[in-house]
Amino acid sequence: VRCLVEGTNELMLVSVVGMGGLGKTTLSMVLLIDMVKKFCKDCNEPIPKDLQMMDDRTLITQVRQYLESKRYLVFFDDVWQEKISDEIKDALISNNKGSRIIVTTRIMHVAEYFKNSFLVHVHKLQPLPPNKAWELFCNRAFRSEPGGQCPTELEDLSIEIVQKCGGLPLAIVAIAGLLSTKLKTKSEWKQVSQNIRMELERNVHLTDLIKILSLSYDNLPYHLKPCLLYFGIYPEDCPISRKRLTGQWMAEGFVMNEVRRPSEEVAEEYLTELIQRNLVEVTRVGFDGRVKNCQVHDLLREVIIRKMKDLSFCHLMHEDDEQVTVGITRRFSIAAVSNNDLSNNRNSGIRAIFVFDKGEFPKHFMDGLSAKFKLLKVLDFENSLLSFIPDNLGNLFHLRYLNLRYTKVTVLPRSIGDLVNLETLDLRQT
Repeated sequence: VRCLVEGTNELMLVSVVGMGGLGKTTLSMVLLIDMVKKFCKDCNEPIPKDLQMMDDRTLITQVRQYLESKRYLVFFDDVWQEKISDEIKDALISNNKGSRIIVTTRIMHVAEYFKNSFLVHVHKLQPLPPNKAWELFCNRAFRSEPGGQCPTELEDLSIEIVQKCGGLPLAIVAIAGLLSTKLKTKSEWKQVSQNIRMELERNVHLTDLIKILSLSYDNLPYHLKPCLLYFGIYPEDCPISRKRLTGQWMAEGFVMNEVRRPSEEVAEEYLTELIQRNLVEVTRVGFDGRVKNCQVHDLLREVIIRKMKDLSFCHLMHEDDEQVTVGITRRFSIAAVSNNDLSNNRNSGIRAIFVFDKGEFPKHFMDGLSAKFKLLKVLDFENSLLSFIPDNLGNLFHLRYLNLRYTKVTVLPRSIGDLVNLETLDLRQT
């Protein structure tokens, strides 16, 4: 904190380094929010518009001009490559106003490399000491107990479980979240302890943390597993809207129908349970106290993607996928539309298509959409450059969710009225 607030007016970079799951991002976000509260109370200058549509060079020029006369604080999370140092140096101006940069990374030589371009303070994060690990565990596992105290009869088992977590906060809160849903009996907790041991002993090529997170997924109720897997459809670090996510769950049929409660309420209850199990992180809260945005930790996302592949839940299509040749899968998450022509795909069982590419949208991408994917329930084009909807979209009888928010679509075809099962049509900012 002293490095961020005090000291030289020269531009300084604080690099927080440590293995995954240690809490680098959490620590940095706490510092970031604290700094914003202290120093940005009266800051209401608007951010330049259309940043997402700019090429890299234009964006760098805009950023430098915007920051030229300001004291600023910029946060870069989970940096893996040394070349990022040069890119940051190009974009952020050194103006001798006490500006600061925070970077998190798992790799020490990346943290050290920033010294070639910046005045750097490296903060190496360590695993939690036993007393802090125990305190965190009790706060999460026994939140319903008076004072968050561990029952005496469970202490030995609890200490054994905490030790298996190796002082990693992410592992501790994941296991504590799992245990908070179990009966507070020796037999239940002994079974969890044995499961952890078995998980740690197998799959030697995986890290202990990944194994513990896998166990948290395996212990989910059946109805929550597909809901958690849905987070893997979205790109890493993408803020996920509660309404967008729960609307897609409902459209897919993941949410059980209840006579006395609307589906929206049940879906939000599912999300709340995932949050209480410490598997989903709340990143933004509305004025009413309800969740607005959420996401999962990048290590949990690795577990989710592995599960998605095993279950053929979703195929992630990237820039290097020249042809869509995947076998049985139920969903496409598309990062690059330019290289992926859906008209060549013969998988007629697709239930959902998501596009996260912000580049130009080729016309051939939509060819044959309604003819080849008659079982589609979800189409999400939010933030893409899609500019037209084919006339035959109305043939998608099963479509329940259509998201055109922040696209360039200006006209909807008349056939949109034929979508008799459509529950959500999002046209905001379109």
